[in-house]
Amino acid sequence: VFGTVLDLGGSLTPPLAQFLQSKGGQKSAALVWAQWRYRQRIEQYQDTLLMLGHSGYLETAKRALVSALRLNKIEATPGEIEQVMAAWKELAAYPDVLPGLRRLKGRYRLVALSNGDAWFLQHLVQDRIRFEFDGVISVDTVGAFKPHPAVYRRAAAIMGLEPQQVMMEFRMPIIEGGGTESSS
Repeated sequence: VFGTVLDLGGSLTPPLAQFLQSKGGQKSAALVWAQWRYRQRIEQYQDTLLMLGHSGYLETAKRALVSALRLNKIEATPGEIEQVMAAWKELAAYPDVLPGLRRLKGRYRLVALSNGDAWFLQHLVQDRIRFEFDGVISVDTVGAFKPHPAVYRRAAAIMGLEPQQVMMEFRMPIIEGGGTESSS
């Protein structure tokens, strides 16, 4: 869902830019966003690989934001952090996603498998994506983030399938600086 269906950078960079502007505007929102997203993945991998306990998607996003701000020597109060984090509830889908999902719906069973917290996914699917998936599965059911193999095995079991019967879609958007961000 995050980065595949929902445009994280396009949705989060504008409110991040507003916040950075309020702090003097010395740092590029695109740069801070790239650092934030990179650090979030590290937080998720640490939770899973080091078996630190599943702290949840939004918690890792918040820790990553704090880390990116510290890296850039940007002071933020807990209230300001919460204001920036509130933008996650307003995520928008990529413009090509809904037409693509509608075309696939007749041919495939479409299930969203996401690192997102179950309650948060329900909000996003219902209020932001507005698409009726055949199922929505959160990694909360396993207590580990993707790419832990148990996540994919559990999702297949929930769907009544073997792992080899399941396909995953990946979006590889180009990010500033010429690199790519892989998402699932």
